[in-house]
Amino acid sequence: MLYGTYAKFAKQIGRFKSIVNLEITMALIAIVGTAFVSWAIIAMMGLAGSTFTNLWITSALLLFSAYNFNAILVLLIGQIGTALNTFLTMLQVVASAGMVPVLAMNGFFKGIHGLMPMYYAVQADFNIMYGGTGTTGIWLGLLTLTGVTILINLVIVALRKHQPMLQFDRLS
Repeated sequence: MLYGTYAKFAKQIGRFKSIVNLEITMALIAIVGTAFVSWAIIAMMGLAGSTFTNLWITSALLLFSAYNFNAILVLLIGQIGTALNTFLTMLQVVASAGMVPVLAMNGFFKGIHGLMPMYYAVQADFNIMYGGTGTTGIWLGLLTLTGVTILINLVIVALRKHQPMLQFDRLS
């Protein structure tokens, strides 16, 4: 839906204004939506209320980063990129080291885990929920990855003058 809105408004207000509006929308969804997720985690796990802010920051950073990460394929190849993002999300789940530690991963997943937003969020969540150090460094890694994905998206927007949209009315 976000891509469709971006593509529609890119024609009306311009690509760069549209991408800025897309980024603002993604940030607002990340901030507001993850407040509920963080509250639910605290309630279900019986964690101290003081962990809410840290969980919220991690969740908001993850969601914003994931939106930008997934936007790369969608901006490159259009709506069909959504289907490919399902595959990327599955790769992220394994590479996140939430179920399988990095040491036990095969070479492929060891090689890509640092490129996946979910890895940073899982590590920060483990630190916050179960104790650990270096959460700020993990957040900085996630922010760096987010910045790189935003730059990639801006380059795509600059180079791609027209965003393809499926015409569902022509398919029938």
